[in-house]
Amino acid sequence: MKNTENDLYFNHLYKEEISHHLMPSSTGNNLQELVCKIPVKSENQNKYIGDNQILKIVTRVGSEDQAKEFTKLTSSIGNQLIAPLLGKCFHLKEDIWLYKFCIGESVDQYHVEANGTISEEFSLGMSDLAKDTNQAMIEQLIEEDPESETFDMLLNPDIPYLTIDKESGIILRFYNVPIDQQMMNRKSDIIGIPIKKGDQYVLERRNVVECVNDNTVIIDQPFSHHQNLSDYIFDFKNIIVEGGKDSDHLTRQVRHQHIKSFGLEIINQKLVFCKKCRFTLNYEPGDALVYEYLSKTYTAKIIRVLEDNLMEIENQEYLSEQPIIVTLDYFVMKKLAGLQIDWKSLSTNNGSLEIKIEGSRLISKEQSLIGKLNIGDMIFFEVFAEKDPKQQIKDRKTSGPIFKITEIIDNGFSAGIELLQGSNIQIHQLSSEFTSKVLLGTPNNEGISHTKLQSLSSGYLLSNIRFDQNRKIDQQYFKTQHILNQQGVFVFKMQQNQRIQDKKLRLVMQNLNINSDSTSTDDHNPIVEFVYNSKYGLLINGQQMNKGFDNITHLYFIMDTNDTLYFADNATNFASIYHSIVIPGLSKMRLQMLFDSKYSDSIDISELRVIQRLPLKLQKQLSFFTQVAPNTQTAYHVDHYTNGTMCAVNNKPRQVTIFYYCDYFGNNEAQINELSEPDWCTYHVKILTKYMCGKWASNIKGAVEEIGRIQNKTKIKCQTRQLNNDDNYHDSVYSSKNNMDQGVAEDQKIKQKADL
Repeated sequence: MKNTENDLYFNHLYKEEISHHLMPSSTGNNLQELVCKIPVKSENQNKYIGDNQILKIVTRVGSEDQAKEFTKLTSSIGNQLIAPLLGKCFHLKEDIWLYKFCIGESVDQYHVEANGTISEEFSLGMSDLAKDTNQAMIEQLIEEDPESETFDMLLNPDIPYLTIDKESGIILRFYNVPIDQQMMNRKSDIIGIPIKKGDQYVLERRNVVECVNDNTVIIDQPFSHHQNLSDYIFDFKNIIVEGGKDSDHLTRQVRHQHIKSFGLEIINQKLVFCKKCRFTLNYEPGDALVYEYLSKTYTAKIIRVLEDNLMEIENQEYLSEQPIIVTLDYFVMKKLAGLQIDWKSLSTNNGSLEIKIEGSRLISKEQSLIGKLNIGDMIFFEVFAEKDPKQQIKDRKTSGPIFKITEIIDNGFSAGIELLQGSNIQIHQLSSEFTSKVLLGTPNNEGISHTKLQSLSSGYLLSNIRFDQNRKIDQQYFKTQHILNQQGVFVFKMQQNQRIQDKKLRLVMQNLNINSDSTSTDDHNPIVEFVYNSKYGLLINGQQMNKGFDNITHLYFIMDTNDTLYFADNATNFASIYHSIVIPGLSKMRLQMLFDSKYSDSIDISELRVIQRLPLKLQKQLSFFTQVAPNTQTAYHVDHYTNGTMCAVNNKPRQVTIFYYCDYFGNNEAQINELSEPDWCTYHVKILTKYMCGKWASNIKGAVEEIGRIQNKTKIKCQTRQLNNDDNYHDSVYSSKNNMDQGVAEDQKIKQKADL
């Protein structure tokens, strides 16, 4: 059973205390002690005021004469902050009156009769703010950056689009697609995109032959001039074919067997798909794939790992005219450090040649080895394959032993060999029967270029990752090809397993300019370390914050040219930015994203992508955050609505003044907190909105997230532990919230542990 109470990254935030009284265990055979983790007292606690004091300050807002703790924002800044509310309408019901607030447009009042009908209607005021703001934004987009709207669309989770893998031409990745339209198990669908031919556009259609995951599919052939198509295609058509034909011509029995047994589909002789495999954790570019098809052995070199269950290969021999074949018998040869070896089957290329090994010699059964083997060639016997028997059906990977031919003797019927690779094998003790199940390896410096393999081995261009600690993991990091450079956004969709209590995610970013060796990972000193544990909260570069992701669908990491990295969730607007860090020289770095697969658990990551531009709207949000966020915790904005219906009492037009301030204790888009009438037909309205404050915990008096963090640190977690085994924890874990003051004496804490 996993020990969920201990966490390497959060342990330093707690200190452990053990009770002096021993208790019998459930079995009665051993004694057990009560172990409690006491949160470490915050050194900065007395910098902040309590939430009750904040509430008192907030309730003073509502007139032009503000409490001294609050500051009025300039109209330009305030209007930009509430821009997401413009054009949206909210209602407030008080007795017989119904008020309708359309932000930036109008405020209206209705008299509602008992039967629900409206007998009177008044305009309390009008505003041109929404119209003026939208027009100014449109003009600015056209004048300053015509492409800004495209990048803004990419960051909008409600706008679907697709990308085409330019190298293969047949891999399509979909983003922001609604759940009911995702592609999994819809292999009869047809995808169409408009292709310009002459002076007009024609909708080209392609059949989906395989669904790799919910967001990635393989089509039967590339679109015309696919390498020249746009990087982002918004106007695609997904034609759902109900009960369509089985486009890959595989029988139901073969497909069922393939899915059940970790079999491979080889598509167009270049793509390898496996329903259950985990290529990213087991295989690397440069490894050799060896597989059986129609009683023959074929070999191929792995070029790219595209998804957790999809990779690109380069076959050494022509395979078949069939667009898709299935093989159940295969294994992978680990690449040799510093060498490029082309592996081929000895039987496929040399007729019925059979050889065996005796000690340090190869012996041929009937044919001379001259002309078939050369000095310096590599030999691998499948019978000696070093494979983990528990994992053989899943990863099927071997590293040897591999032998090198040193001489050819006895008129070519035998050869001397030496052990090139193989850790625990004594060559003079080896022997085998005659077999043709032998691979011949030839050094090759001309095939796939070293530069290409080196660049491809820098990471995986994944769109989906599933973390589950119940599955064996040999490799610690998913090293992706997603890189932030100077300016851009790294975004992914996150889905947590709601049936599991403890969800974890660890993401590190390393500077590729320092780690020129793409195979190394500086885990001890990453540029950015993002650690989330649903039980303890969030750590960003060691700083803890009271942050959860229960209702979060997307996470954003925004890199700007001012050496600042911003963190946001669900959207990239001011209100969704919850933290930022300044790293000297960041804009000159190339940050590569790596997910820690040995820590992350019960979380699915999908739709990973990097957008290399910041649209104007996002740049403005970042500017707000940098300049305004530290002040919005204790700031307000005033908006005036004038020229309403004439007031019969003072013969003046009705008017409304709206006061916007930060929604400290919720995440409301807009909540009408109070309406008053300080003078005849003159109204004051308080509106709480998340757009006034954002989620960032700034280091100012009254920072609510810091208060939440300190309150969270007063949680004491206790559990029983067997005395004869410090690591054997009982399943039952007791937690209690202790709202005592942080300055309480240690003996009081111990007494509370005993009460638990």
